[in-house]
Amino acid sequence: MRITRSRAIGSSSVPGPDMRAYMEGLVGRELRTPVEREPNWILGVEGTRVIIATRDNRDGAAISVSLVQNAVDRIYDGEEFVFDPQNRSAFLGAVLETIDDVQVLTDPRRARLKSRAAQRNPDWQFDELVLALDLYLRWRPKQPPAEHPDLQALSELLHRLPLHHDHVRGPDFRNVNSVRRKLGDFTAPDPTYTGAATKGGEGVHLVWERFADDREGLAETVAHIGATANGEIELPPPEEDEARAVEGRIVFRQHRVRERDPSLTRKKKAEVKKETRRLACEVCAVDFSERYGELGEDFIECHHTSPLFAGGERNTRTSDLALVCSNCHRMLHRAQPMLGIEELRERLQY
Repeated sequence: MRITRSRAIGSSSVPGPDMRAYMEGLVGRELRTPVEREPNWILGVEGTRVIIATRDNRDGAAISVSLVQNAVDRIYDGEEFVFDPQNRSAFLGAVLETIDDVQVLTDPRRARLKSRAAQRNPDWQFDELVLALDLYLRWRPKQPPAEHPDLQALSELLHRLPLHHDHVRGPDFRNVNSVRRKLGDFTAPDPTYTGAATKGGEGVHLVWERFADDREGLAETVAHIGATANGEIELPPPEEDEARAVEGRIVFRQHRVRERDPSLTRKKKAEVKKETRRLACEVCAVDFSERYGELGEDFIECHHTSPLFAGGERNTRTSDLALVCSNCHRMLHRAQPMLGIEELRERLQY
């Protein structure tokens, strides 16, 4: 059953169920929640209230029709409605599952119009483009034919990457066809390609610039991204600056993990202190012990001057590290691409 009404939203008119009338049509029908699958029954609709019964409460309890109407209105306005577990979410989910236009999902528990499932997939991230470039170069100057196992393998790997939540993935998210199309984008920066190239996009050109002539660095980065997708390496929590990081989320977070290696940090500090008798920022020269006294003694942050792909963790040396204050460290990572120590020093305004 589908009872509709028209609601003005801006200059458009969007049809959606009048939930009081709609729930009257559900009276006596057993409704199952999308997660617990526990039964609910609508005993009746009385004015502004709907009376619902559960296995534990056969007499029924009243909730406001407006609670249900508000959820439906937001969904039909194009919003993805996230259930509040403290506010009749089980009943809401059970009712919403009966509406043909609505899709109820879990993890997190939410509902949206089914038409939103056909939404545009999220843009390819740097980490994903690295994997695509690796396959492109392995087949260069040709491309893998449609349905080739290499395309399927990359598609499956992209699905395992912890970069995009399920609720933003369309039904064709990173499927074989979209993977093959993305490989074609790398013809744009490829100087050896003689056919009609695509524009490629900024990310494609950036990844090409970084890795096309550094197969060893590319192989190392691909291995790390793959290990993260397969759960062999835990993806660290988000970093505040990662949205601006040109290295990509997975590569950027691993870069920060290396910077926080306590053994390397201690070794670097010891070397610098032995040589200079102090720990000062290599960019702005601030010395925390001079500024804060005993509280700042031996405090300084360690910055890895090379991205992940420029040298593996196994090759990290103290010469790859720089001691910087907290402010300069943030500025180094904030730039796109990451600045060098000398470059940031030149930007200082005293």
